Amino acid sequence: MKSRKKMIISKAYITESSQYARVCVDAFYENRMNIFWYEVDRQYKDFLCHEKNDAFVTALLYYCMVHSIDIYSLGDVSAMLLYQLNEIYIPALSNGVNEFNHIYIHANSNDCVLDSDGNVGTGYSGGVDSIYTILKNQEAEKNMKITCLTFFKNGFGGNSLYANELNEKRSQRFSKTVSEMGYPYIEVRTNIRYFMFFDPVTSLLTLAAALSIQKYIKHYLYSSSYLFSDFKFTPTECFFYDLLTVQCFSTENITFYSIGSDVERMAKLDYIKDFPIAQRNLDVCWDDLGNCMDIYCGKCFRTQLGLYVLGALEQFHEVFNVDLFLERIDRNIGQLLYQYRHEVFLQKIHEYLEESNFQVSVESENYKKILFQKLEGAPFPEKGRSAMYRKELWDSNDEELLKRIRDFTLKHKEFLAENVRINPNGCNMRWLRNEIECKSILNIFKEKGWKKVAIYGCGKVARNLVKCLCKGGITPAYIIYIDGSIDYCPENIKRIRGEDDWEDADITIVAKVFFEEIPLSIVDKLPQKTIYIENLIHAV
Repeated sequence: MKSRKKMIISKAYITESSQYARVCVDAFYENRMNIFWYEVDRQYKDFLCHEKNDAFVTALLYYCMVHSIDIYSLGDVSAMLLYQLNEIYIPALSNGVNEFNHIYIHANSNDCVLDSDGNVGTGYSGGVDSIYTILKNQEAEKNMKITCLTFFKNGFGGNSLYANELNEKRSQRFSKTVSEMGYPYIEVRTNIRYFMFFDPVTSLLTLAAALSIQKYIKHYLYSSSYLFSDFKFTPTECFFYDLLTVQCFSTENITFYSIGSDVERMAKLDYIKDFPIAQRNLDVCWDDLGNCMDIYCGKCFRTQLGLYVLGALEQFHEVFNVDLFLERIDRNIGQLLYQYRHEVFLQKIHEYLEESNFQVSVESENYKKILFQKLEGAPFPEKGRSAMYRKELWDSNDEELLKRIRDFTLKHKEFLAENVRINPNGCNMRWLRNEIECKSILNIFKEKGWKKVAIYGCGKVARNLVKCLCKGGITPAYIIYIDGSIDYCPENIKRIRGEDDWEDADITIVAKVFFEEIPLSIVDKLPQKTIYIENLIHAV
């Protein structure tokens, strides 16, 4: 039998600054190394779990199963968690999904119960599932009443500066909303989200983040999006097997629960629609940066549509442009009639319309026909950053443009079905290329006073970093390389082999993405003033 590859994870350790504290591990894989961390405000430092590596083992599980990598944890793993992953979760997923390989987690089993603050927590995202969990919990027994809310910055919106800005804006709004609700609020940030495509691993990364603070939370209520009856194994979305995940990720210190999987999305909307806290604070937007008040993203569209058919949309005028939505109601219903075949939540709204004998207007039927003519059965461009395409789809009859829109939506669908399944961090190269072209990265260099810059790397990431810096008037002092061509390097930039002596620099940037080749000989030589490219993007 062919031996599997190995990933070695060090024992967790704590680092801290004047404002923040992190629990970190060093991860080694095929002579390559990276540092993973979870970060909280310093006041929560004592709740970071460094005694066990639970948070890191679970966060990396998807990646390792896809790439057939056994995990060797030098730090302890909770006894319950280790047993459940090795004996239940991994066998179930590897038997149910061809793309998942049967791997093994090697670690010391630790059944010690850590001192805990004993909170009952849930994540706050402002969405329908999240608000439903909080409001429904008011009916719970005293020992299961929510005592704190969390916001985990672990990948919402993808891996980009756009996502960073989106998450930062949401964080600022959420803290105000949570204050209004009267709950303590803890935010957990992590760099692991840069190494995983977000969509397939939402539940895993959320529960992993909760494990990083399992000394603070005893019971965690995870807001599930799908019904228990929807249970199935799929490589592209882990939501469908949340029920298994919450069971298998629970430990001696923290128990996870799947909340909301017993009711349909329309029933959740119906439940929350009369609560003022929901009417003021429902926050579902995929875009969130100002593009969605006119040409709706998928979540804004389906949520307004659901509220409309429930007769409650006008109560949400503080969070939606209700007047505009009603002004275009025939077009919106026409879009539903076309789009529901591609989107599970729209299917539920469509079923509700049919069951309630909703009378579809002639105008709506005509709009549906227009979309069929323009898209020819391709999915509707619903994601936030495709707002331009949504607008052009309605306003233009240019066949070349419409073909480009059809290709865009079909390629996005193929990407989810293939690229994510085969290579969960396959989007990183495109993301880094886009980020490095952003002017914001140059501002970091100017603010820090970095003039003499050294770069380790000779791949596409390093190439784009060099181009960006040169474009902004900052010429790297030298590039460190091991092998590979660096013909892209301008002649005025010095080149130094990794085994040679390095010159002093204001900053050395490791321009490599997750688990690209970084020999330990290079890691050992990195000076104190070094920053990894993903941390530079994080700083932006």
